Amino acid sequence: MGGGGFSSNPLEMSGAYAAFGNKGIYNQPYAVRKIVKPDGEVIQLNHTRRVAMHDYTAYMVTDMLKDVMTNPQGTGRSANIAGSNMAGKTGTHNIPDDYAKQYGISATQQRHGALASWFVGYNTRLTTAVWTGYEVKNEQKNDKDYGTFLGPTEQQYAKPFSETLWLNLWLVLRISQSQIPLRHWATVNWL
Repeated sequence: MGGGGFSSNPLEMSGAYAAFGNKGIYNQPYAVRKIVKPDGEVIQLNHTRRVAMHDYTAYMVTDMLKDVMTNPQGTGRSANIAGSNMAGKTGTHNIPDDYAKQYGISATQQRHGALASWFVGYNTRLTTAVWTGYEVKNEQKNDKDYGTFLGPTEQQYAKPFSETLWLNLWLVLRISQSQIPLRHWATVNWL
């Protein structure tokens, strides 16, 4: 994800944005915190944790990014989830002139299209990042069944996908804070 000289992936973006929701503390993204062996031995897995910014900086950025979700003109409002106190950022990677020329993309398609779009949403408990786009390889550039850019509708795919992901994960978090065992409510498959 990214434009110009910067590129990233959804895992890196979710890790970076999570620091805003965590009062400026960066935690390296991870999926497993510990392993419990059949004999009861617990193996703790460590992950990187460090101060990335002052807590007041994280608060100010989060306050601004909440507008992205709640303002009627906000680009992330379609992914907002009531009650989640969510902040977010959307982005697109515009189509460069040389790319448009190479793949025969018209000026109108270039103006309204994008190479990629992404959305990162977070609060103090959860961060998600979704990327949508094409990685065109030379052998695919003349394949009529393979796309070379996102049209206006396709640019919006990341938001409803993120919303669905958020709703499911938010439900798991809310249930896990209750006294009812999680296994009675949901099964989560992590990819």
